[in-house]
Amino acid sequence: MKKGIFLFVLLSITTIVYGWDGKRNGFILGGGLGGGSIIYKQTLENIYSGAKIESETETSLGFQTNFQIGFAPSENLEIYWSSKQSWFGLTNIYGDEVLIMTGVAGLGASYFFSNNAPSPFVSGVLGYSSWSTSDEALLGVGMCIGGGYEFYSHFSIDGDIVWGLPSDTQNGVKLTTNVIGLRLTVNVCGY
Repeated sequence: MKKGIFLFVLLSITTIVYGWDGKRNGFILGGGLGGGSIIYKQTLENIYSGAKIESETETSLGFQTNFQIGFAPSENLEIYWSSKQSWFGLTNIYGDEVLIMTGVAGLGASYFFSNNAPSPFVSGVLGYSSWSTSDEALLGVGMCIGGGYEFYSHFSIDGDIVWGLPSDTQNGVKLTTNVIGLRLTVNVCGY
């Protein structure tokens, strides 16, 4: 965790010092930290008999991370690989405290309404979702829509709604998690 924070600070300082050329078009690299809420419901289904067990809808607060790397073909459009992850703890059915990492990773784009900061923007990501513990990972389809405000060159506030449907089948039992994340992050992006 300390190495991750150190890397984030180092990238932030590097971005400020060099600032590449200060124009959005070209190579981009960014990250962000924040908080948010994770809403999820899990379903166990016997694939042979069709019998289902559904959990109640649960809500947890969690730590949010945001990463993107890509290219901006213009001052208004960025196209990138994005990973938007939520981290939170829960007590499993065995009474153990476990750390969950869930989120969406995939191809994303942001459209800025102004060529320079300050500027509002909208964004979206389409890809795969995950629900992971230290022991296992569920994967499925996922997407994200959001937007934000770049209040100063390289610095923005981003609000997202992330949805995913990761699942896995083992021994004839399918576990599916329907998860929604409501996220707010403060980001730095070098361009």
